[in-house]
Amino acid sequence: MERKAVSGIMLALFLISMLSLAFNITSVSAEYVDVDLSYLVIHIAEFEGLQVRTSGTVKYYFSFYMHEDFWLEAPDRKAIPVEVSTLPLPPENTVIIVEGTVVWHDLERGFYSIHADSWELASYIVGDLDHDGKVDIRDIALVAKYFGQTVPPAPPNCDITGSTGVPDGKIDIRDIGMVAKNFGKTCI
Repeated sequence: MERKAVSGIMLALFLISMLSLAFNITSVSAEYVDVDLSYLVIHIAEFEGLQVRTSGTVKYYFSFYMHEDFWLEAPDRKAIPVEVSTLPLPPENTVIIVEGTVVWHDLERGFYSIHADSWELASYIVGDLDHDGKVDIRDIALVAKYFGQTVPPAPPNCDITGSTGVPDGKIDIRDIGMVAKNFGKTCI
C-alpha cells in the first residue's frame, strides 16, 4: 500500500511539473526544504547540512549520550532529536512545525539532529489523521485501512464523524468523506 501511495505522489508531482511548464507557472523558492518527518528520519544522511521544514509531535525522552532539547516524533513513532538553543521549549505532546538545519554529531556512535531556527504550533485540519499538517493521500489511506472496523481496534482518530456529526465508534464512508472533503488543505 505504501509503495502505491509513493507512486501516486510521484505521478502527481510529475503532472504538476508538466502543467507548470505548459502554462509557464513559476514556483516560489523557499529557504527551507519541506520534508515528511518519517522520510527525513529514514534518509537523514541525504539531508545533512540542509535547511528543512518538517512537523511532528514533541516528546521528551531521556538520552545518555545526546544533548537534544526534545524529540520530534512522526505518527509511525520514528523520531529525531531537536536542539533549540535560545528558543523556548514547546509543550510535550503538541504538534509543531520545525525549521532548522540537519547536523551530524560525532559524539559516541554519532547521530543526526535538527538545529532549530524556529518552531511554531501546527494548526489542526479535520482529516489530518497523521498530524503532519496536511490532508493528503496518506490520511485517506489510513482511514481506508480501517474501513468497516469499530474503535477499538481501529484508532480513534480515524473515527471523524457519524450520522449525527460526531464520532460514532465505527469507521465508515462518512469518515472517508470528511478526509476527502479537506484533501489538499494544509497548515504548513
